[in-house]
Amino acid sequence: MIYKIHRVSKPSVPIKAYIDIASFKIYKVDIGLLGTLSELDVESVINGNDIFVEFKGAFTEQFVMQELISQTSYKPYNYSTETASYEVDFLIQKEGNIVPIEVKSEDNLKAKSLKFYCDKYNPVFAIRTSMSGYREEAWMRNIPLWAISRISEI
Repeated sequence: MIYKIHRVSKPSVPIKAYIDIASFKIYKVDIGLLGTLSELDVESVINGNDIFVEFKGAFTEQFVMQELISQTSYKPYNYSTETASYEVDFLIQKEGNIVPIEVKSEDNLKAKSLKFYCDKYNPVFAIRTSMSGYREEAWMRNIPLWAISRISEI
């Protein structure tokens, strides 16, 4: 009924060696289940009222986690500093590299935590997924949410 996405203490290969077994995030196996358990009415989701604005990030993260697990061969992990001053939503190990993935629920293209992570660890590439279209910047790529399942092709 749930997925445990473990936090890693260090974003290095092999990523599984750096799992912090005591720290994890929990996701439902299905976004529909999350919606049902949240008791959020359908009108809030469709009309995007103020109540849904607060919960939209959780739904979007759930969607991305579900796509990574069901549509790719990657196992997602989570990363945050010890003090939780910043967090990268997901890390995956891809072709011998650790790839950070920042999830945004709208066209919001600010990714402070991702930028901080990239400045500190200098990954080969980083991904932000949002409602915005595909674009490449010097330090990361934005992938539309609908295309996150194609991450292996990037």
